[in-house]
Amino acid sequence: MKTRIYMILLLGLIVLLPLTAQNSYTIIVNKSAQNETLTRSNLENIFLGKKSRWSDGTKIKPVNLKEGETYRAFIKEVVRKSTNAYMNYWRKMIFTGKGVMPVSFQDEEELINYVGRTEGAIGYISSADMINGNDDVQILTLSD
Repeated sequence: MKTRIYMILLLGLIVLLPLTAQNSYTIIVNKSAQNETLTRSNLENIFLGKKSRWSDGTKIKPVNLKEGETYRAFIKEVVRKSTNAYMNYWRKMIFTGKGVMPVSFQDEEELINYVGRTEGAIGYISSADMINGNDDVQILTLSD
């Protein structure tokens, strides 16, 4: 009986672990965006090229990871598209001259460095621990 209960608990954990991993991203911005508050909808619009200025008029420069679990989770949860649909969206925007795709980085450290040195930049990483000691970036919390 105990073995069966342990097996059910273990199976439950195995099923739930991927669900919790999907929320594993931290939004970061350049320190110049100090008093910004964003909703998830604002963030979606930024990464779709529909919102292009911070409240002080500074140009927003969204930054993506090129691939990986953090990239897939962010695009799925924030932009509400599959990664393929997101890429197709940007191909269409570029082809029609309506936008420029966000800069992409293979590596989170490169992304953090870019956000830190680029006024108006916003991106996402897997963990807030990665920015320890970097005073040029700050974590942005969504208001909704």
